[in-house]
Parts: sequence; C-alpha cells; structure tokens
Amino acid sequence: MTPRPLFALLALAILLAGCGHVIHSAPNYGNHPFDFEKPPDCKREGPPGGETVDLRYLGAGGLAIGWRGETILAAPFFSNYGFLRVGLGHQSPNEEAIRTGMENVPRTVSAIFAGHSHYDHLGDLPVVAGTYAPRARIYVNDSGVTLLKPLLGERVESLQSSVDHWVRLRDASGRELPIRVLPLLTEHAPHIDHYLWGHGEAKSPRSPNWEGMRIAALKAGTPLAYVIDLLDERDQVRYRIYYQDAASGKGKGVPSQAVLAERPFDLAVLCMASYNRVDDAPASLLREIKPRHVLAIHYEDFFRRKEHRRFVVLLTDKLANAYLKKIEQTLTGPLQGPVGQVCGPSAEAWTMPLPGEEIHFRPGGS
Repeated sequence: MTPRPLFALLALAILLAGCGHVIHSAPNYGNHPFDFEKPPDCKREGPPGGETVDLRYLGAGGLAIGWRGETILAAPFFSNYGFLRVGLGHQSPNEEAIRTGMENVPRTVSAIFAGHSHYDHLGDLPVVAGTYAPRARIYVNDSGVTLLKPLLGERVESLQSSVDHWVRLRDASGRELPIRVLPLLTEHAPHIDHYLWGHGEAKSPRSPNWEGMRIAALKAGTPLAYVIDLLDERDQVRYRIYYQDAASGKGKGVPSQAVLAERPFDLAVLCMASYNRVDDAPASLLREIKPRHVLAIHYEDFFRRKEHRRFVVLLTDKLANAYLKKIEQTLTGPLQGPVGQVCGPSAEAWTMPLPGEEIHFRPGGS
C-alpha cells in the first residue's frame, strides 16, 4: 500500500479511537485523578539547595539536562504540526512556539542529540541550534547527518558508528563537557498495526532550504537509545540516565552486561507513545536496567499547539495507566524520585511532567 492511502487509514483509525487525558491516581496530588486537559494549579518553587541534576521536559521527546553549569538538549521540538500537514505538507518551523519552548532553557546549551530523525525530533533543530544554541555540537544518526549537515556543517556528528562505545560530548569548539554517552541500537515502535510511518534512511536534500522540505522526507533512520553519564570533576560517574525517544520492545536498546554491572541507573527517560505496539514494553527493559526512577515522556498529543493537551492519538486512559502500573510492578527498589515540587503526576517509581516543567534529582543516591 502506498503511503498516502495508508495514512488516510491511519487518520480514520485515530478519529475512531480518540485519545485519553486522565491519570487515575497522582500520589503527589493526594492520590486524586490528574487531568492533563485541566491540570490542577502547581506551586512552582526554585531549585532545591545543594547539588542537583536539573531536567526540563520540553514536550514530545524533548528534554533539557542541566549539570555542573552545562546544558544539553535531547530532540527539542515545539512546532506541533497538524495531522494532515504531517502526512501531506511541508516544514515551516513555528518560531513563536520555539521561542516560548526555549524561554526557560539556558542559552549556554553545549550539545544537542536525538535518537532518530523523524520531524518531531529534528524538525525544529536548525532554528534551535542557530538561534538558541549557537555553541552546541549536534549528535544524531546517519540520517540526521544527511538532513542537517547542509545547514549546520561540521557541527553535526553521527553517533551511529559509535554504537556500544563511549563518546565524550563536546561543544562546537571542541571543548569537552562533563558528560559522556553510550549509543545503543534500538527500535522504533510501529505507529499502527505493524506500520512505521517515515521508516528507512533519509536521502540528501535537493536544497539546503529547510523550510519547504516535505515533512515526510525526515526519515527515522537507524534508531538509537543512549546511556548518559554525568561526570564529576575527576571524571567519575555521578548520575546515570537511560534515554530513548521511541518505545522499544524486548531485547532492544539494552546495554551490555559490562555496562549494567558497572554502575546502577539512576533514571530512565522512556517514550510512552506506541509502547503497546512492541513486545513487553516497558517491563522488559526495566528488568534489565533497574533504574531508581522513570520519567515518562512523549505521551502528549504533539499534533496540537494547546498549552495543555490530551494524550497522543491512540494512547487511551487505559493504556497510559497500564504503562505506569507496569513500572510500579517491575521496579522493586531501591527507588529515588525527584526532590521538590513536581508539576505533573508523580509517584515513587515514576513521573509524568507537564511540558515545560523542570524536575530536580539528587546525584549520588543521597
């Protein structure tokens, strides 16, 4: 079946399926239901005292990680095109949405990375890298290099050839950061049935003009997950994060036994969208990496631009709550959640932050 008829069938399925917006019990809100369409008021506090790992959920697969005065970004995307435009239209990054999304992110961003090259991970990256992070080096897969190098030149680097090897992150000038990453081969869950929209490798753009490129031209390429180590002044690991921006099934994206034995994982940042399309997610991965806490992202409807959104299409209330239950049943401890106020439902084992909100964690198990 050609992409357009298949996309029309997908659109019909979405219209019939609807999507959810309620977590049944939020422990940090008195175990009351949490409605993402009408979230309760949140008293926002400043960062807690002492050393912290500062994470800001940007929406979709996006994350900002602050550590020792440095900030790195994962897959920043804010433009949120409508559904039909994604299937049939062209890119036109929304500069107002990008400005709003980057408003509370420090201008000292030193590196940006993404796990795959779909539009909702790379689509805003030229604007973000050019205007808000001019000192950042860009780490992507081979398809990402094909798409971005005509615009960003030597700042773009592929991590696909470095799978299972540690890479010390650097900024655009070559300065080393107190952060290293381990790329891992993983998968991207199908969007519907067994079909993954935008699969395959990206071709070289016919023009370096990013605006006007067909959204469908941003092919996923080879999906990568990452182990992210935050290092102290002696290059010792202080905090270990597992990051994925696409749901993966059993046996996919799992670090080697040597990495698993080296140090425990403090946090797993996992994609909720389409998790039910792959085998035993997220439980199979959690049984391997055994993190102290899970940050569930990529759950909201990124086809809309509203501040508060329903869950992404096809993610029902039942599926979202079942995902969190799987986390609780799989992680047996020791657990260590965020410190301070969390704007979004949060429990001992998991957190679903509202887009734009910052979450703080203590390194070192303290």
